[in-house]
Amino acid sequence: MLGLVVFFAAGCRPTNVLEEKVNARTAFDFTMWRVHIAKMLTPPEQQELTEMIQEISYWVTTRGKATGSVAVDEAVRGEIDGLTVRALLLKGYEMKRRRLDLEKVKAEIEVATNSRLRTRPGDSDSADYLALVRQRQADRLQDTIRDLHLVEKRMEALDGSFTQGSANQKVQPMEAQPQLLTTSGR
Repeated sequence: MLGLVVFFAAGCRPTNVLEEKVNARTAFDFTMWRVHIAKMLTPPEQQELTEMIQEISYWVTTRGKATGSVAVDEAVRGEIDGLTVRALLLKGYEMKRRRLDLEKVKAEIEVATNSRLRTRPGDSDSADYLALVRQRQADRLQDTIRDLHLVEKRMEALDGSFTQGSANQKVQPMEAQPQLLTTSGR
């Protein structure tokens, strides 16, 4: 009988780490969950998870939802508790995409503004400096565009819309409760 209970319980666990639920009710629960999930992830996956939690933390902070490390930690845990790992990653990538979109707009404005600047005739030092500034801004814009493309590509891979048996569910805005996403054979 005990063997049947153990077998049944093991059979109910998600077979894909992306379907594991986040337990972040308390700081202790979240720490224990992070230790548990780390055993199931490769180092790059652990880094990705950490980075997306940081993106959510950044979003919480910049939106004024909380200030101070304890309050921010509590607000972040409130945003992710009960989500699947997939939904957490998608939420983090959505926040990163929004941040990068804003950076892109700012960079485009800077590039356009500085393209209209002129130096005095014969002032080669200023002309060289302006050319350097323009190149740095153009490089930053290209880096942001590249990063946006990578984020969108990763979100597409995570959302499961192309996997067999998927419900084609998308991540809802932060204010809404995200739905569970389907497994995409890892």
